[in-house]
Amino acid sequence: MSTLFSEAAVAHVRAYHPPAHYKPPTMDDLPVPQGSWQTQHDSNQTKYNIHLIGGVTLLTFTLGFVSIFSLLFFCEGWGGVIKTGIL
Repeated sequence: MSTLFSEAAVAHVRAYHPPAHYKPPTMDDLPVPQGSWQTQHDSNQTKYNIHLIGGVTLLTFTLGFVSIFSLLFFCEGWGGVIKTGIL
């Protein structure tokens, strides 16, 4: 019984054939760049700069919030954290 399954499995694995309409990819199938690269570059850089400014602003806001409400103890070392009973 197990020979029947193994023969069927081997026959199934070796029976692969590509579809009849299969065409191997060529360089002609790649997309062709269109438009000015400088315009696209400037657009991308504007988007990246907006993300950078937003990230730095959010980081500054978060650190200020944490510092104002004393959620973390900056410049006190591990001794300050242990004294407060957090650890």
